[in-house]
Amino acid sequence: MQMQGLVEIEVEDSSDSQTFYATVASEPDQKWRFEFIPLGWKPAAGQMQATLYTLHGISWPALIEVQAGVIYPRYTPKPVRL
Repeated sequence: MQMQGLVEIEVEDSSDSQTFYATVASEPDQKWRFEFIPLGWKPAAGQMQATLYTLHGISWPALIEVQAGVIYPRYTPKPVRL
């Protein structure tokens, strides 16, 4: 299934690399946060419009498409408390 939504990108700088996190709502009362590795693009921190792709039986988006590239979870996403 596909739907439109917002994704919030966080960029964490360490001494030798950057780590990227995405937080996204898959349902009105559920948000998920996960680390991702951008392939072929450099994310900037902030919110952006996205297309969320979900799979049957999985609560979090399996793939997120933004204008600059694609985001997919590096590990199983963690629920965010509202």
